[in-house]
Amino acid sequence: MGAIPVHDTPPGPFLDYAAAIKEAIDVPVVAVAKLDDPVLAASAIADDKCDFIALARQMLCDPYWPQKVKQRQLDKIIHCKYCMTCHTAQQKGEPIRCAQNAKESA
Repeated sequence: MGAIPVHDTPPGPFLDYAAAIKEAIDVPVVAVAKLDDPVLAASAIADDKCDFIALARQMLCDPYWPQKVKQRQLDKIIHCKYCMTCHTAQQKGEPIRCAQNAKESA
């Protein structure tokens, strides 16, 4: 597994790293990478593996993710497919965009 999770990377691949860091330091820890499943995200915090979660690509894909989770509209979430469109655009110096949600990221 590389540093940037892709479509076949399992969910939450760096949670164990976040948990280890959280044990070693006394500041809030943010977990990253493929935490777009609200159940996984909530359990990561509840299980004290991290204090916060980052949702960079997921927020490009569906900027209403937090609102949908709060309103328990989980079936309406547009999930990131980890196709790397956003990352590739950023690496090329182009405007960041999402193949899943071109309207919101344009």
